[in-house]
Amino acid sequence: MALNVSKVFVFQTWGKVEDMTSNGALLGVASDDTCAYLLNGTSLFYKFCANVSGVCAAPAMSGVGTNGKLFVFTNYNGNAYVYLPNGTIRSFKVYSFKGKLVAFKKFFVACYVGCAAFTYDGKKLWEYDTVFVGKPSTDGKIIYVPELTEERITMLSLNGTILKTYPLGGREAMSTSYCKGLLAVGTSTSVMLFKANGTKLRLLWEREIGGRAWSVTFSPDCRYIAVADTMGGKVRIYDIRGDQILVLEPRMPYSVYWGKYLYVGTQLGKVIAYSLR
Repeated sequence: MALNVSKVFVFQTWGKVEDMTSNGALLGVASDDTCAYLLNGTSLFYKFCANVSGVCAAPAMSGVGTNGKLFVFTNYNGNAYVYLPNGTIRSFKVYSFKGKLVAFKKFFVACYVGCAAFTYDGKKLWEYDTVFVGKPSTDGKIIYVPELTEERITMLSLNGTILKTYPLGGREAMSTSYCKGLLAVGTSTSVMLFKANGTKLRLLWEREIGGRAWSVTFSPDCRYIAVADTMGGKVRIYDIRGDQILVLEPRMPYSVYWGKYLYVGTQLGKVIAYSLR
């Protein structure tokens, strides 16, 4: 079924939009202008930059997650920044675990060179030692870790135990998104959809896109998957049968997140919100 699309708003940051997520009320945006943004609808609610002067400059905010109350941002400077309900920022070191992340009620798991779990006051709970990791996701009990260098999906328990690995046949694993028993995986050449029953992954389909699927996201009802085709300059939308039903062409897309709207982050610093019906 074709979707009707309309552009709702555009928000401008001053660097590549690395990552986005929402708690239903606010949209968190990590930008490589060093800044963390929280948007309330179309308006800027809060902005924090990871440098003393408050003037945006490198290094980049790299990841963002939320447990519904707190937002946590990671930065390539090796720090995490937690936005607290009272409007203040708590910061602490996460060292090499400074990339994309997934958040839980009492802790978050941050990855980059390996992965590690931290409480929101900075206590490290465990560490998973590997090489480069993309965007993880979870079903609430298992953490699905996309490993670029090792070209596999590694499944971890919430205490960091390796449960199982799933090799991707020579494809770098760039990103993951989980929704109601389905796991979407963006690779160096394609997007893959798996039926996920705990650690049992069964490939349903794969679609070649000709470049890196650096970011993937499910629609809230799990019926569609949006893929940021960074090399092709397109956002490709598939239904869960694997049919490509829509292609958006914002200039230089990089990250995608599907909440109230489909949000597309670009390498030019824009957050573009699309309504799809």
